[in-house]
Amino acid sequence: MNTAEARDTVNRALAAVWGEGNTLDASGTFEIRSEEGVNVLLEVAEDEAQLRLYAPIFATPDALSYRVLQEALTLNLFQLPLAGAVLAIDSRTGALVLNEIVPVDGLQADGFEAAVQKFIGVAIQTQGYLLAARQEVEPAPPATPQGAPHMPIDLA
Repeated sequence: MNTAEARDTVNRALAAVWGEGNTLDASGTFEIRSEEGVNVLLEVAEDEAQLRLYAPIFATPDALSYRVLQEALTLNLFQLPLAGAVLAIDSRTGALVLNEIVPVDGLQADGFEAAVQKFIGVAIQTQGYLLAARQEVEPAPPATPQGAPHMPIDLA
């Protein structure tokens, strides 16, 4: 399956689930705002035949404390609470985002809707975990003297 075929498949699923006229834009993206207030960006990128789902968890780098990042990486470690999704930092915006890749080959409207709804649920749950971590007051680990990183002794 090529990019055009993948976009056609996603467009058919979008129309079936959210009604005619709901399609990917020229860059291959479509944004959904759930009833719970979660923004989800769907994307079939150029030269790809897969659907990517993104949900910003914290939109600004200011919200990314040491404790939040520690919790995010802990969630990524076993991925059980993330149901196959992954937390990452978007290098363009600095936002902490939840993302998942959904195979497009053979995708039908009911499977598409289920995948998006599952992703929204995981995003809500993840945001709850990380908001709780954000409210905990925990300073970053102490730096070494003069803020220099700890380097191992050269044993050569």
